[in-house]
Amino acid sequence: MDRDNKLLKCILDAGELILKSGGEINRVEDTMTRMCRAYGFLQIEAFAISSFMFLTVTTRDNRILTQTRRVREYDTNLQRVDRMNQLAREVCADPLEPEALEKKIREIQELKVRSHRSMALLYGGIAAVFSVFYGGGAREAAVAGGVGICLYFLLYFLEHLLENGILRYAFCSGAGSLLLCLLRKSGVYFMADAVIMGNIMLLIPGLVFTNSIRDMLNGDTMTGLLRVCESLLRTVAIAAGFIFVMTLFGFSVETQQARAVWVRMILQILTAGAGAVGFAMMFQLGGKRLLLIGCGGAVSWGIFLFMQSWGHTLSGLFFAVLAAAAVGEIAARRLKTPVLVIEVPLLIPLIPGGDLYRMMVSVMREGIQQSMEEIVWLVQEVFLIGAGVILMSALASIFVKGLRRIRNGIEVWER
Repeated sequence: MDRDNKLLKCILDAGELILKSGGEINRVEDTMTRMCRAYGFLQIEAFAISSFMFLTVTTRDNRILTQTRRVREYDTNLQRVDRMNQLAREVCADPLEPEALEKKIREIQELKVRSHRSMALLYGGIAAVFSVFYGGGAREAAVAGGVGICLYFLLYFLEHLLENGILRYAFCSGAGSLLLCLLRKSGVYFMADAVIMGNIMLLIPGLVFTNSIRDMLNGDTMTGLLRVCESLLRTVAIAAGFIFVMTLFGFSVETQQARAVWVRMILQILTAGAGAVGFAMMFQLGGKRLLLIGCGGAVSWGIFLFMQSWGHTLSGLFFAVLAAAAVGEIAARRLKTPVLVIEVPLLIPLIPGGDLYRMMVSVMREGIQQSMEEIVWLVQEVFLIGAGVILMSALASIFVKGLRRIRNGIEVWER
């Protein structure tokens, strides 16, 4: 393989690593295009969707080179996205030889990740935190944590046995609900809805949903729609798996524990921050970013609660999303990291997992027609989350481009 083909293969490897690790389509295409330009390729055409990548370039001696890649497996790891982004910046500033570039990409691909035991404990911790977030107590947290650990090992076991992701998540949610039923039948009492909502949050595709919004914002409508459909189907399958088994065994839906308003608000703010940190760790992030993500998650949920207390639930959600997205945009530029590395964990507590659960309970028990109010409410929440992310991203882009033009104008004036 000649030098140009080796470089093309390395660049395609870089794009594939970003895509498989949870990066947006626009980032994949932009990274490949910039790296190709850094190596002197002409007429660069980079195209990617969620399962396929295509790269064509014209060399300086007028040869046309094309390579494609089929992407079948995904492993969410925002640390790899961050490191690959840094490597692309370095390559654009000072291009490496193909062998050195290949070695750097392999090092990123082989970054140490958390052990299965650590990930299982994270699943348990996140489920426990969100069960308290949704009104549970210590007993519900303990039960949700145990089920969350079981869900991690079940997902890991089924990963290579059941290729269809939607069926895999539906099966896991049904198995988790079955475990809860067996615990209840054995005499262990707990508030079922808090435990189930805590575990639903583990499985909801928050990263896929956020990326689908960003893809459509960046003009990748086809990929965005594919990811929206994927996230919606997976979300419905998860909720249906829990609700179906629960209804089959005659589970009752209890009301939340009676708490003083200020106690409930403090607990939700604290658990929102803890849940955001938990998901950041699940996505292999660490260091000082965890403190930023935890504080941002708590503050954004605090904004929602403040506006909800004045009767503005939907507008409160919108402004909370704006706040979380603003933190993501500002922090990403300060830390020179992709926006989604900060933004995705921040948005997780704002995803309406509880309303999704209640909507599915209503549909299973009363039918679709009688549940239209819950369905419309959930659709409004999803729309507002998407609108908040899109608006803040657009405002940040306008501000950065405007600031750049002002700086360029000042430099021209000084000359």
